[in-house]
Amino acid sequence: MSNCPITLGYLGPEGSHSHHASLCLQHALSWSQARLEAYPSLGRLMEATEKQAVTYGLVPYENALEGSVIEVLETLGLQKRQLQPQLEFLVPVLHGLIQKAPGPIHTVVSHPQALGQCRETLIRLYGKDLLFENAPSTSEAVKSLQGTPAESGRAALGSRAAAERYGLQVIHPDVSDAPDNMTRFFLLSASAQNTQPLPPGTLPPDTPLKTSLCLGLQDRPGALVDVLLLFKQFSVNLTKIESRPSRKRFGEYLFHIDTQGDLDAPEKNEVLNALKAHTTYLQRLGPYASLGRLSLP
Repeated sequence: MSNCPITLGYLGPEGSHSHHASLCLQHALSWSQARLEAYPSLGRLMEATEKQAVTYGLVPYENALEGSVIEVLETLGLQKRQLQPQLEFLVPVLHGLIQKAPGPIHTVVSHPQALGQCRETLIRLYGKDLLFENAPSTSEAVKSLQGTPAESGRAALGSRAAAERYGLQVIHPDVSDAPDNMTRFFLLSASAQNTQPLPPGTLPPDTPLKTSLCLGLQDRPGALVDVLLLFKQFSVNLTKIESRPSRKRFGEYLFHIDTQGDLDAPEKNEVLNALKAHTTYLQRLGPYASLGRLSLP
């Protein structure tokens, strides 16, 4: 892989928050020669990554306000596609309110995650009758304003770069419901590539590692407590735990858990063997590098 040009797929088009995140990662890893390729949906992007049409796929995994991106969480946890995260990082999110020209607003269009992250602020500014309209991405939402009259009453949530790209105006620089809005991204590769996940020397040797798990528990009293006590017994720190329907039968749930460290390490790997005796389903993702917060210079 190290002798081949890197292709990085992201949720496009250009000007989206995922595009900005891909530029942040490109800068952090010194991948100046990497080719960026936009995809119209997360489903298409993950499919292309699995089929190795791109070297890596960059997907949003979790937001500080809206929580997990369910399509990505379940695709990875349920192994709907053969993918593995190679690293994670955080990117600050600024949701600009964009119009063709300043004026009254009755409809705001954007990706559902962006709308959810700004709903309270927008209602406070424009009233409870404000309408919300979904778009495939924030940049597609901004682009959609090009063909509307300036007095249409429509606005979009997106980045300043998208507004500049399509010749529109940023009315408010950030209408997020919280000042420290962040999105966590995963860099994915096809599982078949996992023997050499990143080119040698890409990351410093002391980069922290994390491992994610998806667990199905036995239907008995105390099953979750017993599993959590295993993590305590083997000194594995949990950074996230979330339950989602198993999609098999009503009332059955899977637990998506993030842990610090490499569960393949000698001092940790016994926890995986111990978990097998307490679970009906066990899927491991990682270990993967945790880069922390990235930004452009």
